[in-house]
Amino acid sequence: MDDRYFTVQELQSLKFYELPNPIYSHILSDLVHLFGVMTERMLNAFNNSSIEQLDQYVDIYKYIYIL
Repeated sequence: MDDRYFTVQELQSLKFYELPNPIYSHILSDLVHLFGVMTERMLNAFNNSSIEQLDQYVDIYKYIYIL
């Protein structure tokens, strides 16, 4: 499941924590860099949000390609 390609429907339904580990790690490091710190409450909020919602904070499309 190290695939970087997702359909629009998958992006709308997948939660952040459901991403493959390499992609999850890259996006999480971008979020930590943006906010300077990642508390447990922030991590829980991001993990339970859809991938599309994270686009307002970081450029997820440099790690994820849409089919």
